[in-house]
Amino acid sequence: MPFGLSGASGTFQREMNCALQSHSDYAQGYVDDVVIFLKIFEEHLKHITLVLDTLEKLGFSVRLEKCAFAAKKHKYLGCIIGGDKHGPDEERIKAIRKLVRPVTKKKEIQDRF
Repeated sequence: MPFGLSGASGTFQREMNCALQSHSDYAQGYVDDVVIFLKIFEEHLKHITLVLDTLEKLGFSVRLEKCAFAAKKHKYLGCIIGGDKHGPDEERIKAIRKLVRPVTKKKEIQDRF
């Protein structure tokens, strides 16, 4: 990798995109997270096998203890996906709601630093 690891995540993302290109109808990857989405369970199992085989063949390693298979709902990139609803993770919403609104302009500026 030229010039150290500063471009490593971009390089890895490009490699992941290439690896999953033939599975783009049902699989998506963001850096080291891969999600495989289908509603029909039997097809889902088949596609999991195809994606895992492809990743293994290309030299990627998968830690099975970090995997969730056939999940109804899953947290992905700060959002909850699955079922009939997709939206932000409730924990993130709670954190935003806990923020205290500044009462003066001076206090607002001070809180930024």
